Amino acid sequence: MLLKKRPKTSASKHLSQRQLDVVARLGEIYLPGNENLPSFSTVHAEENLDRILNYMPDGDLKDLKTLLYFLSFFPDFLLSFFVTLIERSMFLPLSMGATVRLIRFGLRGLVFSLYYGDSHVHEKIGYSVHVYTDDQK
Repeated sequence: MLLKKRPKTSASKHLSQRQLDVVARLGEIYLPGNENLPSFSTVHAEENLDRILNYMPDGDLKDLKTLLYFLSFFPDFLLSFFVTLIERSMFLPLSMGATVRLIRFGLRGLVFSLYYGDSHVHEKIGYSVHVYTDDQK
């Protein structure tokens, strides 16, 4: 089994628990962690999902919810296989590949935005934003 059973996360006002679990599972597939960086599940990045979804257009949110609900029925090995397939979408012909590449772009964007937007990950990669204000004095 690829992923461990995850504890229930905080509720989202946009997604069901089933859909949240799929985001967490996808995050663990894309970002399993290593000796330098924590895994997606370690930082519980999916708990900040509403920060992104609050600004998503209604049509896009509806499509994302449908996709996540559909993917929620996939066992871990099939979800991992699905990710492998969409990661190879660049080899598909233009007409068929366009939709698959859009799904890939959306899922990766969501997972990576959540992960790299987390303060624990910022600390690990040495990311710190400072605003220079000495010229304002």
